Amino acid sequence: MVPHLQRGKKKISDESEQISTSITDTVIFLGENIQTVGLELSRSIVS
Repeated sequence: MVPHLQRGKKKISDESEQISTSITDTVIFLGENIQTVGLELSRSIVS
């Protein structure tokens, strides 16, 4: 394969991995916040 094309594919792969990591981090963050809100709602309903 032509060397400059290999670099381009590697760059795209790295960017895709970064996007995937960002999406995963965002989903985890939202999940934690939703869990916190759920706990707070449960506490306020009980009291």
